[in-house]
Amino acid sequence: MTMIHMHPVALWDRSGTRRVLADVEAAALFMLYQWPQRSRSGQLRLAAQIAALAAMEGSGAGTAEEFRTALIAAAAEADILAPLPERPGTEWQIERWSFDVGDRRRSDER
Repeated sequence: MTMIHMHPVALWDRSGTRRVLADVEAAALFMLYQWPQRSRSGQLRLAAQIAALAAMEGSGAGTAEEFRTALIAAAAEADILAPLPERPGTEWQIERWSFDVGDRRRSDER
């Protein structure tokens, strides 16, 4: 699957670590494995999941930026929206995340 880029979004994961997500697949996986249990049944989260599927489908039914907008709304509702890191004069690192059901470490830690 081709990586579908979007403008970065920063979210707090379950451990309280800020994660910067810049592609639809990584953000969709974050929603599956890192979303707070207390907010899993929210309507905005469901709308964001549907938007992610539409963007990944590639049929033109949804775009990465439409998904990003839905993700931000759902994250704000779940109180996990984080500020993007600020590093004057440098570009901040966007981490590529890989999630497996049995192993929740970054792909470069395996």
